Amino acid sequence: KQDLIKRYGVPERKIEVIYQSVNEKFYQKVSEEKKKAVSQQHKLPEKYILNVGSFFPRKNQAKLIEAFELIKDHITEDLVLVGTSGYMLPDIQKMITEKNLDNRIHILTNASNDDLPAIYQSAGLFVFPSLFEGFGAPVLEALFSGTPVIASRGGAIEEAAGKDSAFIDSQNVKDISDKILSVLKDE
Repeated sequence: KQDLIKRYGVPERKIEVIYQSVNEKFYQKVSEEKKKAVSQQHKLPEKYILNVGSFFPRKNQAKLIEAFELIKDHITEDLVLVGTSGYMLPDIQKMITEKNLDNRIHILTNASNDDLPAIYQSAGLFVFPSLFEGFGAPVLEALFSGTPVIASRGGAIEEAAGKDSAFIDSQNVKDISDKILSVLKDE
């Protein structure tokens, strides 16, 4: 709504916001058996921080990897990146290898939509440092899954994440790493 008003001068009275939702499978609790099966199938670590999104620059996985590198020795969680497309994937894989994080950062490119609820619900934290989104459906998927969310400040992402999520400056690696530590320690 704010983008339409600011960028195109559309009068506020002409805009009605209708929020999207997510697939109903995210509304339901996944059984422990299903979580275990999905975890084994995808070789997921026991404890992990999750990010879901295509591998494009605006998704900002590189900053998340840099933030993870800063705190990796202070946490037991690994980082799991889930995505099926994007020309940045080779660069992300190279970055992980160059930082010697292959044993702590896992990339899933073959997770089915049916597996996603179990993957979200098994995560200890969802981090979404995207630079720009039209809405931010993965944030809603995480929230419906009962997974704590850290997301970028501003725009549609902050609106989708709501008041109970934690927010970061997506360009500030230290802010991202500090917020991850803070949320992981906050029962």
